[in-house]
Amino acid sequence: MPNPELLKFYGDPTRYSLFMANFEPHVESRLNPTDDASKLQYLIQHCKGEANKLIEFCSVLDFSAGYQKAKQLLFENYGRPRVIARKYVNKLSKG
Repeated sequence: MPNPELLKFYGDPTRYSLFMANFEPHVESRLNPTDDASKLQYLIQHCKGEANKLIEFCSVLDFSAGYQKAKQLLFENYGRPRVIARKYVNKLSKG
């Protein structure tokens, strides 16, 4: 079978859950549990635009702390139910 294509994340809260549901089994779970350096690199690599700018500074932190901080920032800015709901409401109200 072909390798699954890893999704890119551009900062759309309505796509956050799909991105993480793709990233965690295809990247995070396949790497050594202690290899936070690679996990962080892949996460930064697969985030583009606004999302990438949000987390790119995490690479200067300790790898473990940087990976956890990057995931936390992505969740806080794009994954909270309130943020996702607001994005859907905005989409609906704009047609």
